[in-house]
Amino acid sequence: MIHAFETLVKGEIQMINVAIIDNREVVRTKIKERLQSENIKIVSEGTSSDEMLNIYEEHITDVIISEVDNNKKDTIHSVKKLLTKRPQASIIILTSDEDKEFAKEMIRLGVKGYLFKTNGRNEIKEAIANVKNGHSYIDGKIIHEIMLDVRRLSDLEEASSPKPIFQPPELLTPREWEILQQLAFGHNNETISKNMFLSVNSIKNYVSNILNKLGAEHRTQAVVLAIKNNWVLV
Repeated sequence: MIHAFETLVKGEIQMINVAIIDNREVVRTKIKERLQSENIKIVSEGTSSDEMLNIYEEHITDVIISEVDNNKKDTIHSVKKLLTKRPQASIIILTSDEDKEFAKEMIRLGVKGYLFKTNGRNEIKEAIANVKNGHSYIDGKIIHEIMLDVRRLSDLEEASSPKPIFQPPELLTPREWEILQQLAFGHNNETISKNMFLSVNSIKNYVSNILNKLGAEHRTQAVVLAIKNNWVLV
């Protein structure tokens, strides 16, 4: 472990205490620069995932952001160890490794966030805020892979009688259906914003409304529900 800072509250803004784990100091520095914000405080840094539990127990940490170790089994072991002892811990994997099967394994273990280092700073900050509040935030490419798995299972179950796409008009507005379809394609808020010529804040509001109407806790759950009910294409 490298260093730590105290928790603080700035005015009415509750700080989000974040720990960063990456074996390269230059990468940790870049991540810190991208996370500069009045409500994000870096409370600790580490160089490998086996420091997760110590960091979580020794510092008031809301979110741990971790790269994948060179030996992925070490990351799996560390995540299991932390979440077994502290199931409330919030972990975001921020990586350059695009192994989607490993990503799905991490999500199955209970990681709440999974992003790539190519994601923009605003999306990383949004992920931190979502995870801090008990929600999940998964990169669109990973969501799309999960959705394809769901679709393959659905296709196997319904191979003899495939159902057409049907979007109940009483459930969502036409615009909300469009945005749910974009989510099913694995697009993030910024991409949907560009595709639909709407502001990112408007997309966030639409997504929030969709989740409320569908009774979903996060967008992944909403898309899984949509695929199972043949509301969207994948």
